[in-house]
Amino acid sequence: MCASYANKDEARQAVWDVLAESGAARFPFPPHGRIPNFAGAKQAAERVLAHPLFEHIKRIKVNPDAPQRYIRLEALKRGITVFVPTPRLRGGFKRFDPMTIPVDKLQEAASLSKGDRWAEPVALQDLPAVELIVTGSVAVTRRAIAAVKDTAMAIWSTRSSENSATRPSQSPPRCMRSRSSMSFL
Repeated sequence: MCASYANKDEARQAVWDVLAESGAARFPFPPHGRIPNFAGAKQAAERVLAHPLFEHIKRIKVNPDAPQRYIRLEALKRGITVFVPTPRLRGGFKRFDPMTIPVDKLQEAASLSKGDRWAEPVALQDLPAVELIVTGSVAVTRRAIAAVKDTAMAIWSTRSSENSATRPSQSPPRCMRSRSSMSFL
């Protein structure tokens, strides 16, 4: 079943409600008001990571949301430096350099609650170019345009504009991909 919505707030509310009511939402609860964690986040990450773009990536930006933890972890395991924005970008970004993190601590580094121990602060003006941006989204349109309000993505996209090789990627739940302008399946 496909539904259309007048605006992104309606679409996001519907997605949050479906995730909560269907039992597909995962910690942290409630899923409302955030990029929600969901059953299948690890499989979504595996699909993103299977893309050929990841074969030669050295630096990526990944949002700090819970469902992107699997992407952060696998990127670190592959030797990819991960940049994560701080809340509202007040502290710039955090850099996770896999060369400075013991292998048995990569999972800790990829987590939201324990990762700071392994992070190096990076001021906004000191951000290097990245090859890929991975962000979460509550809902996306048929053309994979996210219904988000992501300050970090906007600033990073502006800063990365001189690097036309930077590509954004999203990992929404498969069941929440949209069929029309502002809708979801």
